Amino acid sequence: MNLDVKKLFKTFDYSRADVWMSRHSDFKNESSEDNFDNGRALEEIIQWASHHLLSRDPGKNGYDLLAIDNTTFECKKVDLSSKDDPKFVIKNAYPDAKKPPIVVLADYYVLGDYKQRKILVIPKSKVKSVATPGGDYMGYFKWSHHDIVWVGDPSIRAERSWASMKNEIRDLLYHNAHDTIEPTNLLL
Repeated sequence: MNLDVKKLFKTFDYSRADVWMSRHSDFKNESSEDNFDNGRALEEIIQWASHHLLSRDPGKNGYDLLAIDNTTFECKKVDLSSKDDPKFVIKNAYPDAKKPPIVVLADYYVLGDYKQRKILVIPKSKVKSVATPGGDYMGYFKWSHHDIVWVGDPSIRAERSWASMKNEIRDLLYHNAHDTIEPTNLLL
């Protein structure tokens, strides 16, 4: 990994990341909407923790966050305890469709394990993109302790889960031009 990128991530304020991750870590069989919220949680943590040095750029192909120097970052929730090659879905699309989408890799991948409370950053050179027949485009990655930029405390638990509170705050977050987790005290 670029040492400047790792140094940048080490300066971020992750003071509420444990609580925010815990809101999303304990649910099985989420609906597609809940999965959307799970994936977006890491984007919001990084945008907020970086004081908007990395900002959300929704709707772009291949990345979630954009830095001032146009470096791109894609955020993914992962399970680092997997004994097989760790993987994540790069693109929710069938590669064997008549018009398969073009997969564009971000410069860096911000990977978060919500249960272990770890965030790591790896360059695209460590991600292998694979088109799985009849499935999605998968990204297989290799990582080491050098890639870890934050380790939290898995024992910290929010009083309420995102699933139980999202309807109360969805309008505030998604429909009133507030695109970060910062504006509301409900999230603390």
